Amino acid sequence: MYSPEYVYLCLYFILSYAMKTFTVKQHYVILLIICCLLTIFSLRYFPLRNIPFFTFSSYTEEENHLPVAIEIVGEVEKPGIYSFKHKVTLGEVIERAGGFKSNVVLAQKYFSIEVSSGTKVTIGSNPSSFAMEMMEAEKRLLYFIPINVNTASLDELMVVTGIGEKTARAIIGYRMEHGDFSRLDELEEVPGIGHYKFKRMKDYLTI
Repeated sequence: MYSPEYVYLCLYFILSYAMKTFTVKQHYVILLIICCLLTIFSLRYFPLRNIPFFTFSSYTEEENHLPVAIEIVGEVEKPGIYSFKHKVTLGEVIERAGGFKSNVVLAQKYFSIEVSSGTKVTIGSNPSSFAMEMMEAEKRLLYFIPINVNTASLDELMVVTGIGEKTARAIIGYRMEHGDFSRLDELEEVPGIGHYKFKRMKDYLTI
């Protein structure tokens, strides 16, 4: 079997000769043929199956490997979204955000509260004033946090790949009629969601 370098060199000389000999229209045909040959030859030596593609599903196979993403806003020095490699407390999140702005006081007992991934923390200006809610769906997906199909709103469901308004309404309607989903593959029973559509969306959802 010839080496890749030898084949590429031969193609180079063939192309050089063709550019001097054939007409412009023939040049395009020859270039197309050479591109096809290069593609086939490249796949022969560098098959796609050997490339370690990153996928959402491969990243979410083991929950312990997921980063803990927390958004903090309000009366802190550096509001934003912070990623942790372990479970975190409210105190750790505040510390990562640079601490409180001046004149903000929070009771020490709140610092030990565990904050789950995908949470948005809002620090108020009043003493011991803070609130916790879920981050926006778009932000959660950016940090590989799947959307809970049992609690998601219409707008949150529509963020997921493969779910438009019609499908989102069908999911909510099915949920209201039959109760919460106990298994993710129950989505295939929702009108308009078949096996292939379910495969497209399942990696972005959880129960």
